[in-house]
Amino acid sequence: MSHEVFVSGVGMIPFVKPGTSGTYQEMGEQAVRLALEDSGATYDQVQQVYAGYVYGDSTCGQAAVYRLGMSGIPVINVNNNCSTGSTALFLARQAIEGGVAECVLALGFEQMNQEPWKQFLKTAPTPLINSSKAQMKLKANRKSQWHFDCSAGQDWNIRKNMVPVTKPLPGFLKKRGFMQSITPVPSSVMKSALKKF
Repeated sequence: MSHEVFVSGVGMIPFVKPGTSGTYQEMGEQAVRLALEDSGATYDQVQQVYAGYVYGDSTCGQAAVYRLGMSGIPVINVNNNCSTGSTALFLARQAIEGGVAECVLALGFEQMNQEPWKQFLKTAPTPLINSSKAQMKLKANRKSQWHFDCSAGQDWNIRKNMVPVTKPLPGFLKKRGFMQSITPVPSSVMKSALKKF
C-alpha cells in the first residue's frame, strides 16, 4: 500500500563561489536546521537521512547530521553525480511511500574548490578510465569536464559510424574557446539525405 508523501519543510543556504564556503558539516547543519524550523519538526522525529554529495569521503552525511545529534538513525550517503540531490529526494520519498518511515530528511551539500575533480581523482581510481583512453586516442587537448565529455561523445560517434553535423556557435561562445556542438547522425541517414540534394 502506497502512503502519501509531503515535503513539510525546506532549508537552503546561499550558494557561494568555490573555496569561499564554510565546511560541508557547517553547511549541512545550517540547511537541516532551516528545514526543520520550516517544517515545525524536531531532529529526534527524523527516522532516516539521505545525504547527497559528490566530492567527499564515504561518511560525510554522518559528519553533517551528527552535529544535530547522534540518534542512531540510518544515514545513507548518496552520490549520483549531477542528479545526486534529486536521487536523495527520490529515496526519501520512496521510504515514506513504501511505509518504511514516516519522517525522513533529504540533505544535499557540496564543499568545492576550484577544479575539484583534479583533487578527487588524485586519490581515487576513476570510473571514467575508458573515456580517458578514448580521449587519449583522439589526441584531444581538453581543459574542462565539458570538453572531456565531448571527447567521449566523439569516440561514441566513431564506434557507431555516426557522421558529426556541426552547428555554428554564437560569437560569445567562440571567443571563450568553446567547441562547436555536434549532433550525431547515422551515416546511412546522412547518405540518403545527401542523395535528395
